[in-house]
Amino acid sequence: MIPIENIHLSHSQPRTRDHKKKFKNLIESIERDGLLSSIVVRAREGKKGEYELICGSRRLQAFKKLGRKEIPAMIHSLIDKDSVPVALCENIHRKNLTPLERAKAYRGMIENYKYNQPQIGRIVGCTKGQISLVLSIFKLPGNIQEAMDNGLSMHHARALLRLNDDQPTQQKVFQQVVDEDLSARRTEILVKEILQLKKYPERNEQLGEGEQEINLPGRQPVKVSAKDGKIEVRGDFLQGDISDILKEIPMRYQMKPVAMSVLKG
Repeated sequence: MIPIENIHLSHSQPRTRDHKKKFKNLIESIERDGLLSSIVVRAREGKKGEYELICGSRRLQAFKKLGRKEIPAMIHSLIDKDSVPVALCENIHRKNLTPLERAKAYRGMIENYKYNQPQIGRIVGCTKGQISLVLSIFKLPGNIQEAMDNGLSMHHARALLRLNDDQPTQQKVFQQVVDEDLSARRTEILVKEILQLKKYPERNEQLGEGEQEINLPGRQPVKVSAKDGKIEVRGDFLQGDISDILKEIPMRYQMKPVAMSVLKG
């Protein structure tokens, strides 16, 4: 047993947030059954009787919440670099890290401890491609990164990354994902349709201006407009209707557009 007041959090701890319900369940479990797995610490260099936490931040916080003064702990003699993968692996294996927390942990291992992606992959049991995909979160705008801490999955992120060269459309798609609670699969389909709309071959004729309606069987008409090199489709339609809409867009619109929107509105 180690006095809780002598345990200090490590700057390398991957976790940055907790799910309240899961944390409450942990407290109830400890109160009912005791601590089933000890936390892991290491002695602080030059500070006798003080320790740095390696694994078990939630368990330590739960003990503090319960007003306990001491906690069962295993003392490891790890150097700084070795403590990072230990802490990271424990959280990953418990499936507690959000995609953004995982990305930050990987980035910390690269920037602070000079690991490369294949080395990280061997430590956490992932391929280099999977590590690269997680790190690609940092290519997304800040508001989308934050959403990765609140339920947005890596599959959502991978779809949105395909729109990185068109951030206005990317933000519209992201907002639609949030507003309509789109699944990752529906998000992938939406992004795929948007990218397909951008593949019209370039034509010599001038892109026509103005707006017109396209009638869909059993639905309200959707509005198609072209302005400043962009084609925009708006209305109340389903993702499965997009192919039908494309067939009806007049030929004078079918040139290479600068941007295209198929968002509801």
